[in-house]
Amino acid sequence: MAPETDAQNPFTPDFGRLPPVLAGRDEAIGRMARVLAAGPARKEFTTLMLGPRGVGKTTMASAIADEASAAGWRVIRIDAPLAPQPEEGAVAAITEQAYEHLDDIDPPRGRRLTGASLPMVGGGATWENTSARRPTYRKRLDTLVTTSIENGGAGVLLVIDEFHNLTAPEASRIAGALQQITKVDRKPLAFIGIGLPHIDYTLLANEGFTFFHRCHRERVGNITIHEAMAAIEGPIAAHGGAIDLQLLRRAGAATRGMGYAIQSIGYHIWEIAGTPPAEITADHVARAVTLMDEDVAHHVTGPIWSRLSPTDKLFLFAMLEDDGPSRLRDIGLRLGTAAPNTSAYKKRLLDQGAILETGRGRVSFAGAAIRYRAIEERDLEVMIRDRETRERAQAFAVTGLNPALTIPLSQLATTPACSDWMPRARAQCVLKAGHRGSHRRQIP
Repeated sequence: MAPETDAQNPFTPDFGRLPPVLAGRDEAIGRMARVLAAGPARKEFTTLMLGPRGVGKTTMASAIADEASAAGWRVIRIDAPLAPQPEEGAVAAITEQAYEHLDDIDPPRGRRLTGASLPMVGGGATWENTSARRPTYRKRLDTLVTTSIENGGAGVLLVIDEFHNLTAPEASRIAGALQQITKVDRKPLAFIGIGLPHIDYTLLANEGFTFFHRCHRERVGNITIHEAMAAIEGPIAAHGGAIDLQLLRRAGAATRGMGYAIQSIGYHIWEIAGTPPAEITADHVARAVTLMDEDVAHHVTGPIWSRLSPTDKLFLFAMLEDDGPSRLRDIGLRLGTAAPNTSAYKKRLLDQGAILETGRGRVSFAGAAIRYRAIEERDLEVMIRDRETRERAQAFAVTGLNPALTIPLSQLATTPACSDWMPRARAQCVLKAGHRGSHRRQIP
């Protein structure tokens, strides 16, 4: 097959967009296509697709939804909003899309004939608007499934992304509809919920969610380095480019098997090397790795990290001493009085999607990206602490002041000062505003 000549960048570092090569997911996508064809009798007909951020859950679900749509399924797909208003929540969004599908199957009529008198000419007919009746959410879904089948369709596939954002009342309503339509009535209403693995300990810890606990669990993990290499090399080769095997291996390893990172590094290699890239050098790959790391930090780990408290981060730093899952008891011993209630901080980190509970009082990082971010942040704090120690030692050598009462020289120059006037020193205090203890003048 001749290479394509289109110079448009084929990589898609956008969440949910289908990449040119969806490496490592063919088996799962094909299995789901067979499940939909088999109908509600298959346990995978209602599935929770769980995995850490950036691994490729949304993209995989997009591929399944496209396959289903091509096979005659009506697809309702929503992103569950975080803390929505009642009229803007998941149930409202599902209902609205159900109406749109029904309108597409059988376009609505604005009014209907209610009576007539002879002669008809001259206004003998009377009409009534027909926009009033709004059936319940469950009834609307049921009607859509039935109407789809009656008009030659295969059924309805409901896909809910960010499933972990659902409020308990909305999750209960969705579970009730699926239980009745899919499990009791055996109608072809399939379901895929895409979420973070901590939902068993957050949303689904509520009583009354037996339906979701019985759903099939599709664990989406990182793909292998060879699959990552294939996903990077394929689009480049298809456009007439080439990448050396060692450089390709370096690029694949840098992604750590994250679907988002694969598309990001491919995108940057393409942009840096030229479009289409005729020759890819070691410098191109090195620069692309740096840009990919920035993308992952901004879009994957950044939103999680920005919501963590200082003690949340200390909890993660304490986990770094273990090669595998960490015991809560060990984390508590390492933190000491810094985090007296490790269970509370564990729940906070589960809610944020930073860690996973692995059973028997153990937790692990939710993904490699979070672990690497924790390593980077810990190393940065150690570097800053070491620098401050050196500055305190320098101040002690110059002034003879106790280093424990001295702040780093860098802070003296950059933090807001107390500025209280000291008559004896004939100077203003330079310590950080709000300090306790003796005032200090500028160290010479």
